[in-house]
Amino acid sequence: MDFVGEKASKRALDWLISKKVEVILRQSVDLDSASNGVYQLSGGETVHADLHFLCAAKPFGTSWLRGTILKDSLDEDGKVAVDSNLRVKGHNNIFAIGDIVDIKELNQGCIAQNHAQVADLQLRT
Repeated sequence: MDFVGEKASKRALDWLISKKVEVILRQSVDLDSASNGVYQLSGGETVHADLHFLCAAKPFGTSWLRGTILKDSLDEDGKVAVDSNLRVKGHNNIFAIGDIVDIKELNQGCIAQNHAQVADLQLRT
């Protein structure tokens, strides 16, 4: 989350710690090792958890675009290149919104709603 910035990252970390959340940095979880709520970390440590959310490193649902006229608009991660009006680069009448676009920002539902409003405005003008 480099694009969020050090200040925001520190504030989030401080908030989590204030809520008595144990934060473990710079380690990954081996999800294949999960057994009855026990998870193995890359550093060898185990943690106990009632549940987990896989929120990163998922592929984008854009692989099908590689067989379309948009194939040259995808980066190596599968994100769609857009301009500031969310038009797919190289196309005046194709828009992309949500977490598939190559804009460096937090991928949250409210951001996708904002993208939809921008695209709607562009389509109406």
